[in-house]
Amino acid sequence: VPPGRYVMSARIGTNAAVLWIRQTIDVTGRDADSVVATLRPAVTLTGRLVLAPEATTARPDFTKMTAEARPSTGMPGSPPALMATPDADGSFTIDGIIPGAYKLDGGSFRTGIPGPWTVRSVIYNGRNVTDRLTEISADSAGSVVITLTDKIAALSGRLIDAQNRPVPELSVILIPTDRSHWVRNARGGPRVAKPGSDGQFRFEDVVPGEYYLSAATEVETPSLINPDYVEQFIATATKITIVEGEKKVQDFRVGR
Repeated sequence: VPPGRYVMSARIGTNAAVLWIRQTIDVTGRDADSVVATLRPAVTLTGRLVLAPEATTARPDFTKMTAEARPSTGMPGSPPALMATPDADGSFTIDGIIPGAYKLDGGSFRTGIPGPWTVRSVIYNGRNVTDRLTEISADSAGSVVITLTDKIAALSGRLIDAQNRPVPELSVILIPTDRSHWVRNARGGPRVAKPGSDGQFRFEDVVPGEYYLSAATEVETPSLINPDYVEQFIATATKITIVEGEKKVQDFRVGR
């Protein structure tokens, strides 16, 4: 092993029996035969799904939904996501959490069938961490409240040229003006839609906020988490605002 500083990490066990270690080791060029690695128990996150007080849709079956803690990219020793099935009252427990940065989310249906619900807010230990990474410590995972709303926003329109003709060969890009959302797995992050032959495009389940609306010939969807890549679409963009529950119609015109 070349000299240098290394991080030794491991995760063993399942559910509440998970043990973990993440330890820094300095290698000096000599054999390191006295390293002591102490495994620690993972922490447990408790939480509940609740409905926004003004919701008018019939109460969903929480037991058919999911709650999840998704670790940040490249976090060693963790699976892609830790998931739990809530009880009928919306309460849930996520075991096996190794301390680190996570995105907390919930409300998706395990059947894959979309319902009339979307996440309004995620409150972790009293802080609003909606659609953002938050640190979970080794001492206590704490608790989270995920509020669901049936007031789901959408954006639709036509991609047209100066003569009002459809431009189906381009792609439409919706980019939040808040650059903190330009990250992997962000529900309110940059998105792309391909218009139909009539130029019609649509974005479903849009997180309320301010956005840039743009268009381009080619869009590399995996690169939409790269700020340098996303910036190129802003110069020709139109700024729009979408509020909760709004079904906004906004055409986008490109020059010819």
